[in-house]
Amino acid sequence: MEWDNIDFERKIWHIPKTKNGKAQNIPLTDEAMEILQARKFTSESKWVLPSASSESGHLSHPNTAWKIICKKASIKNFRIHDLRRTFGSCMSDAGASQRTISTALNHMNSNSTMHYTIACMELVRQYMSKATRIIRECAENYNIYNTI
Repeated sequence: MEWDNIDFERKIWHIPKTKNGKAQNIPLTDEAMEILQARKFTSESKWVLPSASSESGHLSHPNTAWKIICKKASIKNFRIHDLRRTFGSCMSDAGASQRTISTALNHMNSNSTMHYTIACMELVRQYMSKATRIIRECAENYNIYNTI
């Protein structure tokens, strides 16, 4: 990720080529922009995440750092890729449509998005309660509630 890929005015991260071979523009949140602006202010590198120990000069395989973070935090069986699933689930819980989540995660197939979104039990319960209320109101309105 190079600084040239960050559009600070439009708050966009442009990825020229993703895993699926297509370019992607990712909208950046205010929180992400604050972090990027702070890093840019102190950076002398063309890379957003420079690395002195990497041949490429930038962080390209974060798994080693992730393992160290998890070990220090006593977190087991949590892969860096699980963050995508968690983020997709949080977007779903916040009310985002499957299409919006699919776009954010750059999925070509909506089935992939379904795999990533794990519903929060309390949210499922809330929607089930809403659906139950609607069914009950309909049944009461059509006078069939007491015949069931």
